[in-house]
Amino acid sequence: MKLHAKVIVLLSGLFAAYGAIDYAIQRRVILPSFTALEADLARTDMQRASHALTAEGHQLLMFCVDWGNWLESYQFMQKRDMRFVDQNITQSAVEAANVNVVAFIDNDGRFVWRKGYQPERFTDASFKLLSGNALAEQTTFRDEIAEGKTGSGILDTEHGPMLVAVAPILDGAGNGPHRGALLVGRLLTQELIQKLGEQAEVKLHMLTPARDDLDRESEDPAAIHIVQRDKTNEVYRSVLNAQGKPALTFEVDVPRSITERGEIAVRFAFISLLISGVIVTVALLIGLRRLILRPVSQITRHAVSIGESDDLTHRLGIDRSDELGVLARELDRMLDRSAEARRRLVDKSFEAGLAEMAGGVLHNIGNALTPIAVNSASIQNTLAELPSADLQMVLDELENGAPDAARRNDLQEFLRLAGAETLKANEQVAADLNRIMESVLAIQAMLNDRVQYSRGGPVIEAVRLTEVIRQALALVPPLRLSLVEVVIDDSVNLLGTVLIARVAMQQVFQNLIVNACEAMRTGERGQIKVSAHAVGKDGERKLEVMFSDNGTGIAPEHLSTIFNKGFSTKPLENNSGLGLHWSANVVASLGGRIYAESPGPDGGAVFHVILPLHRTAYDPRAIAA
Repeated sequence: MKLHAKVIVLLSGLFAAYGAIDYAIQRRVILPSFTALEADLARTDMQRASHALTAEGHQLLMFCVDWGNWLESYQFMQKRDMRFVDQNITQSAVEAANVNVVAFIDNDGRFVWRKGYQPERFTDASFKLLSGNALAEQTTFRDEIAEGKTGSGILDTEHGPMLVAVAPILDGAGNGPHRGALLVGRLLTQELIQKLGEQAEVKLHMLTPARDDLDRESEDPAAIHIVQRDKTNEVYRSVLNAQGKPALTFEVDVPRSITERGEIAVRFAFISLLISGVIVTVALLIGLRRLILRPVSQITRHAVSIGESDDLTHRLGIDRSDELGVLARELDRMLDRSAEARRRLVDKSFEAGLAEMAGGVLHNIGNALTPIAVNSASIQNTLAELPSADLQMVLDELENGAPDAARRNDLQEFLRLAGAETLKANEQVAADLNRIMESVLAIQAMLNDRVQYSRGGPVIEAVRLTEVIRQALALVPPLRLSLVEVVIDDSVNLLGTVLIARVAMQQVFQNLIVNACEAMRTGERGQIKVSAHAVGKDGERKLEVMFSDNGTGIAPEHLSTIFNKGFSTKPLENNSGLGLHWSANVVASLGGRIYAESPGPDGGAVFHVILPLHRTAYDPRAIAA
């Protein structure tokens, strides 16, 4: 992805993230604040409705106190003269007071006079509350009546919930002793509830019986509950009766106008943010493209052009005073220094290449000379062990004539035995000379291969991998091979003939085998296993040769450095650190790679040599080549 596209993606991502955060804040912080405000107002509406009901009860209580403090009422309770009722408790008086129950009760709770009225028509109506001669024992307000106290509350009746007020009957001046009590009741009809709603300026509804499902949601039975709908908030509150139990439920429907306006405001703010964000993003892109992206693209194209053409003569020549101008000028200066460094590097690399090649050749020749020295020493030992002096003495004595026949026979037998021993020694010397000749031929092949490398690269030959490994083993000093057992796996033979640089790989394999021999534990006979296989498809086939040993292993920190020039864990007087480095360079020059694996100290090691196999050995074109 180009830088221009990345900047667009970055700015778009930042804007999208900012928009998402702003949208989340609006939806999770701002809008909920509108909703919370609306809920508070809804609770306030319900509280006003509740206060209207409380005021209605207080008004009824004041009316009851006023009637109970009439002198005529006080005398009626004393004389029981029913003319008081006919003259004062008329239908017009009841309608004016809007009461549905009126009862005069003595101190013991017995009715002196009582009557019930239908709502609206105020005709006679029966109430279970007024049945019998006295208030029921469990009826509320019996204690207030007996003690001459006032009281009010809601009672459940068969006609619905009713506001009830109780006041003592006094002498008109507020003095006693009280002579019973006056009880008045007002049914909570829908018309009365509507009137209370108008007073509280809310849409008030009464639900009977009370909704007990709301009461279970809170420990407070009179708590306010809000149910949010799409367009309204339904506010519920249970109204308790005189016994403290829910008698009815108030419902107030509050339009969600605040939330609606809040959503409009949030939507407008979000759209404004989108529009302003697009404008800012476009402006930023234009500015970035002109100030940064276009110069960076110019510098990038210049760098790519240099990389593709390898021409260090072109210069940017950007005349700017900002950081990009400094970068362009420094790049031109770097190109100047690179061109000069390249000229010097070419001169030095030629000299270094010759030195490294000479070092590698000398290292491999040194490895090849070791068997020559060993075989030469073996020839010297063999010749030294021959009885040359004794043979000369026997020959001299036979030429001078033996003193007797027995002595002559002994001398001849000695000559026969010495001749047999000499023939055996000649065979050993001939074998050692053959091994010396093989080492000399290997050295000659190395030199010839180096000459071919210097002219046109390594020679690719069709050979059997087993033969290359055996030739490499022949170059290893016998003393080192005597400490290990070299096992060539059947997988090597199954490969058959392969196309590789025979001489180069022979030397690489020799270095790996010598390195494995040197890694064996002191006093133990080690093992080196050589295996191989071909991997990949046609056109991309590769040869992988593995040298596994059970030696001291390689420390993990050395796995990446063992092929570095000069690296060695052995004493410097015994090792130059060139063998593995040279091998890695040779394999790399052939288009392959070499690497090592080891579980760690005392875990052995495995060296992998991977070479390309672009053609099979039995390809006619390969044979012709």
